[in-house]
Amino acid sequence: MDNKSETLSRADVVGQVRDIVVEALRAQKMANSIGEETYLENLGLDSLNIVDVFLGIEQKFGVEFDDEELDLSVLETVGTLADFVMQAKGQAG
Repeated sequence: MDNKSETLSRADVVGQVRDIVVEALRAQKMANSIGEETYLENLGLDSLNIVDVFLGIEQKFGVEFDDEELDLSVLETVGTLADFVMQAKGQAG
């Protein structure tokens, strides 16, 4: 588990979230075309991929998703997921 306590830059978080999304979708061939503004829906994200993304983020960043309080708008883009991570870790974006 890579639960770093130091401050991460937003660019670092975006890059790491992108890597998690690429792995969850098994989309290595299109990894270079996935960026902060990429809509996850356009990548074919399904319920199983969502679970993989959440688990990957929880393991990488040591944050937890509360199923009852989770606003699915965090799944809009790679950037919205990164913002969620930054907020969950108490860091400004």
